[in-house]
Amino acid sequence: MIPRRVRMAVLIAFLGHGLFILAARYRLSYDAYTHMLFANHYAENWFSLWETRWYTGFTVVSYPPLTHQLIASFIPLLGFDRAFALILWVVASLYPLGIYAFSRIFTGRSSAAYAALASAILLPIYVVAHIFGQLPFLASTLLALFAAASLDRYLREGGVHNFLLTVSLYTTAMALHHAVLMVHPFLVQAVIIKNLFNHRDTKTLGFNKTNSAVAVPPRLIFRFLLVCAFSVLFSLLVIFPFWGWGMDQTLQTPIDHLSRHNFLTDPLALAIFFLPLYGPLAAVIPFLVRKWQPRFIGLLAAFAILFLLGLGGTTPLPRLLFGSAWEWLTYDRFAFWACLTLTPFFGILFIRMKKRLRLGTKPKVVPLRRDLVPALTFSVFIVTTLGAWFTPIVFPLQPKPIEMKPIVEFLDKGDHSQWRYVTFGFGDQFAFLNLLTRATTIDGSYHTARTLPELRQSGLGQIDTSYWALNGMNAIIPILQRSGERGVRWGFVNTDTVQAAGLRWGTIHRSPFVPILNELGWRKVETLSNGVMVYENPNALLPNRVTPPDAPPFTSFAWGVFPMLAFVSAAALGALRVVPVQAEWIIRKIHAFVVGLLPIALCFWIYRIAGEFSHPRVYFTYDNALFFLSDALVLLAVVLWVAVQIAKPHKFPLANYPLPVILFFVFCLLATLSTFWSRDWRTTLYISLHFWLVFLFFLSLRDWHKTWRIAMFGLCAGLTIQLVAGFAGFGLQSTGFLDPLTMKWPGTLEPSVRGASVVQLENGFRLLRAYGTLPHPNILGGFVLLALLGPASLFLARQKPTYQTLLLLSL
Repeated sequence: MIPRRVRMAVLIAFLGHGLFILAARYRLSYDAYTHMLFANHYAENWFSLWETRWYTGFTVVSYPPLTHQLIASFIPLLGFDRAFALILWVVASLYPLGIYAFSRIFTGRSSAAYAALASAILLPIYVVAHIFGQLPFLASTLLALFAAASLDRYLREGGVHNFLLTVSLYTTAMALHHAVLMVHPFLVQAVIIKNLFNHRDTKTLGFNKTNSAVAVPPRLIFRFLLVCAFSVLFSLLVIFPFWGWGMDQTLQTPIDHLSRHNFLTDPLALAIFFLPLYGPLAAVIPFLVRKWQPRFIGLLAAFAILFLLGLGGTTPLPRLLFGSAWEWLTYDRFAFWACLTLTPFFGILFIRMKKRLRLGTKPKVVPLRRDLVPALTFSVFIVTTLGAWFTPIVFPLQPKPIEMKPIVEFLDKGDHSQWRYVTFGFGDQFAFLNLLTRATTIDGSYHTARTLPELRQSGLGQIDTSYWALNGMNAIIPILQRSGERGVRWGFVNTDTVQAAGLRWGTIHRSPFVPILNELGWRKVETLSNGVMVYENPNALLPNRVTPPDAPPFTSFAWGVFPMLAFVSAAALGALRVVPVQAEWIIRKIHAFVVGLLPIALCFWIYRIAGEFSHPRVYFTYDNALFFLSDALVLLAVVLWVAVQIAKPHKFPLANYPLPVILFFVFCLLATLSTFWSRDWRTTLYISLHFWLVFLFFLSLRDWHKTWRIAMFGLCAGLTIQLVAGFAGFGLQSTGFLDPLTMKWPGTLEPSVRGASVVQLENGFRLLRAYGTLPHPNILGGFVLLALLGPASLFLARQKPTYQTLLLLSL
């Protein structure tokens, strides 16, 4: 059960972050529009690995996809802006729960609850969420906290549920953001050391013989190695295209970043990447030098190393650990992680402070001091959090918002969108323009993925923001000199970058981009209604169509399915751990809804090729691995059912099932074993996996038999679709009316088409048989038969039919 203070903390975080989100402060952040563009990519083509709008095209496997896929799931309903805001709101609101779970590893319920309360109004979380806009990083760190707590529970208690939950959390965290890989070792070693000493050792830290050696239980070693092996395996598997892409990468020219500066000599770096990333918790740091119980050694070590890494170039530690790659990393994330490791200590110190106030004062003044000091403490948290609200106002982080509609309209004229463009001085909102137009640019906001040599060697993050970069104006000249051959014809200059320039006859005000553009021969075309100046590159060549690199079908399939599968597994197992009764009720309802959708999905044979194993003279549906929409629904239903079975403390009751179920199990087992002697093991494995999926789905329906009531409604809807489509196709004598659905089957068929299933009369007249929405009339007949077989069986068994059954039979 979640403690009352933790629930209160979640509510405070929901309201606090909600205020920022409803005010759309994320639009002023650095990275929000970048993540919206990635999410928009998946919303338009979930399985596509190639994005054309930046860098003349780049591969999206360069960034773990799960956060963007979650946003993309809501884009059809909310649009990319609101969908991003929704996921950000959910992630930020759950941080108190993550901090509580992490703090409980090392301390008691009360201390952990106060740590959670502090996190609800903790400045660094607000900074990362609403100023940096680093949603994937924020989400992956939250999962890392939950994973550490789950690891601790598994090491103490064991159990299949704890084991699978831990593995799924680590896997999902990796699918959210790859940077989390750098914090896992620190959190894991803190958990291991805590379990080595365990809570039973209450001696304070000291240099004595009792602390010089710690007995390591073999059970602890076995559990750790087991969970470590599976977590690494599935973390590699869930985003294996990313690891394959990363192996081929070389370092670019480093891009200057304030987090790498020396904080002792650069006050600006200190003000941006130290003070906001610790906030009031910086006051906890001096108390860490006191003696702590041995179980805190790992947590103290984690903080110390993360703290030193978070100082960037202030210490030589990043150079020593990362070698030449240290200049490509940013170190604000280490400071953020270090801050989170302080939260358990804050909770402990806060409880001790309350005890001292209660015991060390006179009875008459106890209530006042006992309430005043904690109130002042949390008031400091609130005041510093308000700094995140006023920072973009007092110290603008971005240029003023630009009205994009005139630019979009300009690009939509004639052939303008066939050419590429660049923006100058828009700031990070230039990615917003990329979302509104199909015209492409050589610029972009994800530096790691770019492949153009002139960009990789420039030392610039973006062409657009070179105005604010060190030596940026000179660095864009080589890029613009080659821009014509890249197809760049248009340049949009934000007049907000205008500055005073002294000449012999006086002072003029102009953008620093203008002299460079004039020198390179660019011509000013017009000034749009929003004040943006449009320049044209006379040397532009019409860009050729970029052909995406070939990728194996399984790669794109895995990229689109594996991360979401990991998320569903972790969410289901996690909910069943925290609130088991309520979670099982919700999971059963979702399972029933998914089963109800299944008959409708069977009406539309939408599929994705998961693997190509073609054989001569064999139709591709029989030997290639096809993943249908209906397969996805069955897989989701099975995962939800299996999660509930795992959470229940009982053994697998196969022996209690009737003989037909056992025979089905044996059949699936033999089908899988036949992979070893099959002529093509890939096709056999694919078919056997389908049998296992059907078997588990059957068990879920047998276990949760009330699901059939909802399934009846789905069968009614599916049968109605087939009746309407069948009569329409037969009446029109064509299946062309299904073309807007862009399905491969049945395609456009008419009686004259060779291979179409027809009835030929004596006079030679051909009638196209009813296809419905299915590939063949016989399949339509089978669908109708199966839809009616279940209801009819109720009558044969003399059971009372439901209204859904009567409706289905009437159809």
